[in-house]
Amino acid sequence: MFQEKRRWNHQLKNINFLKEKDYSLLVLDGIENPGNLGAIFRTSLAIGFDMIILSNIKTYIFNPNVIRCSLGYVFSINIYIENKINCVIKWLKKNKFQIFTTGCNQKSTNLYKCQFTHSKIALVLGSENKGLSHIWFRESHKVLHIPMFGYIDSLNVSNAMSIIGYEIMRQRNYL
Repeated sequence: MFQEKRRWNHQLKNINFLKEKDYSLLVLDGIENPGNLGAIFRTSLAIGFDMIILSNIKTYIFNPNVIRCSLGYVFSINIYIENKINCVIKWLKKNKFQIFTTGCNQKSTNLYKCQFTHSKIALVLGSENKGLSHIWFRESHKVLHIPMFGYIDSLNVSNAMSIIGYEIMRQRNYL
């Protein structure tokens, strides 16, 4: 059987951050579709996210479709797996990350009216079918929504991640 490199099994508690650098990371909670996961990995690398945390993982990260859709970049990014949502939240808070979730509710903020000025940002996206766990909404600093002008209320998770991720980097003057 294929031996996974330990790079994808790093424990969050062992990560150290340089104080002078801004960090942007992505938390994926329950993503099911291998094509979406691969596309997210590929776009994350293009945008410049520093790492990805997979929580409540529903698909194998070395699924052939993940590899194909990521163009093989799944082997080039820092991926950490932690299935316990509470452990991820605790780690994010301990390391002073500002947590942004996505969702369409009365308390959500238009993406383009939000300021991403904090030095440590965590963008959290949920599964295609169920969205995010309510735990994330309780713990997030802001719930974001992408303005929609047609007759739909959601986008594919990889498309939503691209739009939000590029806006974060644009505001942080990385683009």
